[in-house]
Amino acid sequence: MERIATVEELRQRRESYRERLELRERSNDPERVVRIRVGLDDCGIAAGARETARYFRREVERRGLEALVVPVGCMGFCDREPTVEVILPGREPVVFGSVGLPEAERILEDYLGHGTLPETVLCLPRRFFFPGAPEGPGDDDSGREGGEG
Repeated sequence: MERIATVEELRQRRESYRERLELRERSNDPERVVRIRVGLDDCGIAAGARETARYFRREVERRGLEALVVPVGCMGFCDREPTVEVILPGREPVVFGSVGLPEAERILEDYLGHGTLPETVLCLPRRFFFPGAPEGPGDDDSGREGGEG
């Protein structure tokens, strides 16, 4: 950790932490925050998911993106690790497979930056993997918001 040398540096650090806390608080409302979910189960870790998650965290902060990088468990695609699910506000979640650092960069540039799916990464909507699954909270005809629970 860097040493804080001036009061101004301390104020800047405090403001940075305050902004991150506000972003985390807004994450409870999924329509307002981009979520990048990185599978950090055993298979993912063995395939390099820690480095992928670190890269996303570093780049989200460096670029000033309003996004949360969230570690999650197994997504069920061990042969496509590291796996990453990106949820953009108002859009269907997309799962990316075999996400190393170059693919993570493409996700940030193409998908988060321009809203287009990168051609170099395996990208499939969640419903491809789970046919018949609801596309979002409340879409499952159960009468309960959020589906199961």
